Amino acid sequence: MYRKMTAINTAFSNWLLGFDELQTATSKVLKRYSDEPFPSPIVNQTIRTVKSKKKKQKAKTFCCMWCSFNN
Repeated sequence: MYRKMTAINTAFSNWLLGFDELQTATSKVLKRYSDEPFPSPIVNQTIRTVKSKKKKQKAKTFCCMWCSFNN
């Protein structure tokens, strides 16, 4: 289950890097990417992480984006 979630999260993260409206993205943006259900806390944390890595580290792609949980 965690491998499947990581694969979905990595693909979503790479898609987000090319998303034009990244700065205003919310968990609802996942519906534009996929109809598959995915926990919104993971989606929100992924959006925050991608925003940070794109801005500060100029990320182009992610090899593996692990699902992270924030308290």
